[in-house]
Amino acid sequence: MGEATADTVTAGESIIAGKAPIPLTDEDRKVLENVDRAYADALALKEWWDDVSSRDAFRNRFQLIKEFDQPDWSFGYLDEAPVGPVMGEIQDLFYDRTKEPATAAAQEQGAEWMNEQIREFVLKYFLRNTSSRLTEAYPETGNPAPGLGWVSQCPEDRNERKDIGFYQQFYREKDSGTIGRFSESASTRFVDVREIGSRYDWVVAKARLLDFQLTLYPLGRNLPPLTVVDHKEHLWVLFTPYFNTDDEKPEEGVLGEYGMGFAIIQPPASGDLVTIGPQVFHYGFNYFKFRVHDNGMVRARVVFCCNQLDGIFPLPVSPVDWTMQLAHLATFGLSSRLLGPLQERIERIPLSKVTVDPVFSSIDFLNLLTGDALAKDYCISKEQIFKFILSKHATVFHQMVGDSVRVWRQIPDWLDTAALPRWVVEGEKPPA
Repeated sequence: MGEATADTVTAGESIIAGKAPIPLTDEDRKVLENVDRAYADALALKEWWDDVSSRDAFRNRFQLIKEFDQPDWSFGYLDEAPVGPVMGEIQDLFYDRTKEPATAAAQEQGAEWMNEQIREFVLKYFLRNTSSRLTEAYPETGNPAPGLGWVSQCPEDRNERKDIGFYQQFYREKDSGTIGRFSESASTRFVDVREIGSRYDWVVAKARLLDFQLTLYPLGRNLPPLTVVDHKEHLWVLFTPYFNTDDEKPEEGVLGEYGMGFAIIQPPASGDLVTIGPQVFHYGFNYFKFRVHDNGMVRARVVFCCNQLDGIFPLPVSPVDWTMQLAHLATFGLSSRLLGPLQERIERIPLSKVTVDPVFSSIDFLNLLTGDALAKDYCISKEQIFKFILSKHATVFHQMVGDSVRVWRQIPDWLDTAALPRWVVEGEKPPA
């Protein structure tokens, strides 16, 4: 497969590495089964978003991040799209600019050079290096005896990374329609997005949320918070040519606009009680666009739109199942043999099993009792939780774009591939 080595998936059942078949996991199958739906939902949602954004007609628009002494702007929104209730944010950020003498000829030459460099970096190396770090503290940690770690004064060796890493997993070839899986060694060497649409129909990847942590106060700060920490959380995402941008001079004063994006794939059920992490995103899209202006300034835009959360602790409630289990215990198993057929018929009824979220239900109940006073005056509402999730998302992506500037500036010439260091080309980062 050239730059990104890959193994072949045969009939959607196994991955062939040489002569040894590697079976797909249940998670792999479920993810691939959801590709078409993710793409259709993202297209419908993006069409709605384009219309609303062009008219600046978001119903509930609010500030997410305060910018100080910077020409940046951002906002979040809650709205109703044809696919369902949605939430999201838009960020427009200063990225970089050329440093040239203030003469017209030098400025024009510098802007053209910047345009070529940004195009190569964004389309080929940005996704590989979103989580690369320059240096990391690695203090001596000592070797305390078991049970005496609390005595040690050695500094802790902690991974403080909080940004995002993209790991490509599957692809479909454009010409043959063959579905394949990228080898583990190629997972961080993300394909040139210009090949998505020419060489590949799509690429499925994991978007790893490194050091994911959320602390919520759903019923006020005087009550215990809800803290979710998961160092292995990730989104399944779908890169398609629909979200790619590779435009020269799209409008007056702009030399080029370059970027990529992805659709959110419905994640396989984790089985975890707490699902406030990436598992709550059932559909949506995210894209990045970099604009090079004719004065040499580069700006980055990040757009995100997804479903509103439908719960934090979705607890399955099945009165029929509970009753049958109690009867089974009380009759030493006799009821299961007698009532088994009846239970199977009842379970086919949609309302025989429902899901209840105690956090959202409590918030709704308390606001019903107080005439929405808690929501209006004390910010105890589902909307406030939505806004908190969006602010967390916006902060992470803001940091990701900002951190990528350090990688971008280290390389004198992004078109000189022979001189690029290995860590840039390979996209070296922690395992997925």
